[in-house]
Amino acid sequence: HKVVHIASTSYPLKSNTEIRRRLASYPLNANFFNLVFKPTNPGEGSWHYFVECDDAVHRIYRLTPLVSADFETENTGVDLYTSSQWWISSRDYAQYLAEARPGTFVQKYLQYIEHAVVADEHFFGVVLRHGKCI
Repeated sequence: HKVVHIASTSYPLKSNTEIRRRLASYPLNANFFNLVFKPTNPGEGSWHYFVECDDAVHRIYRLTPLVSADFETENTGVDLYTSSQWWISSRDYAQYLAEARPGTFVQKYLQYIEHAVVADEHFFGVVLRHGKCI
């Protein structure tokens, strides 16, 4: 019922029994993400479109700010949020993220950050704040 994403170097501080018990105390569709609720403003040197070739990463251009009109909603700025890339998700929400269906915020945002550095640290936070709630 859950998708758990942790690093191979992470080690749980609780037993499997305690982890299962804690997760079972929440609704089956609950999601557990560590999200920083203050929007971030990536520095001039970090929020660029990058490509990798010849065993090197090359900065191509600075990414333009996102506006919600890019996502077929009202024309306002889309704030960027940071989150941990380690999380526990309901099956439904993980499927929503993985499918990235055409026309959804997830699909369009993935296209936007496809070549950004540390995109995973922004992906989950931004999608949680601006995408569909499941």
